[in-house]
Amino acid sequence: MTGKFNFKNFIINPFKYVAGYKSLFIGLLFLIGSAVINYYENIHFDGIIDIHYNSYGGILLYFGEGIFNWLLLALLLYLGTKIVGNLSYRSIDLFGTQLFARIPFFFASLLYVITPIRKFSKYIFWKYLNKGSQVVLTSLDYIFLTAGLLLVLFIIIYTVYLMYKSYSFVTNMKRKKAVLSFIIIFIIAEFVSKIFFLIFLPVENLGL
Repeated sequence: MTGKFNFKNFIINPFKYVAGYKSLFIGLLFLIGSAVINYYENIHFDGIIDIHYNSYGGILLYFGEGIFNWLLLALLLYLGTKIVGNLSYRSIDLFGTQLFARIPFFFASLLYVITPIRKFSKYIFWKYLNKGSQVVLTSLDYIFLTAGLLLVLFIIIYTVYLMYKSYSFVTNMKRKKAVLSFIIIFIIAEFVSKIFFLIFLPVENLGL
């Protein structure tokens, strides 16, 4: 999975250039970076593609959220390939590129820091849940908030795209079969992740 580097091709399919242990190592670095930012900014990845603000938990919880979300989807995709058919590929490539596919979430964490998204979350907590102190949002806050939320939405969509690209490219599965099986597995993974966090986190601590 190597070739002459082209930035446009890298954005469309980075797994032509990086896979296996290399993608696993790079993805792990960004996962750790996200966990550190999330810990200090109270941001939770409490679902496969869920991003919420809430002030609870220690650093291990934030790190564990990233690990759990990655492994859950990657494992279900791996098991899915066993059901779909006899596909020849290295499992490390699938697991490594799935972790690499979550790198954009690191930038979602940064957006929570540099835009008023976190401030808006505090406003919701104060205004509607009677938690925390009073928060006042300005017109400028709303402008940057809208821009930040649109960027986060783009990041989530791009991350899902990379997850699919990892799955289809590594396994070399036919397109229709890859799309259908990925959608089904992804929905199952998201459902399982939400049930998991619902069970193991107190209801009052679930993100909004």
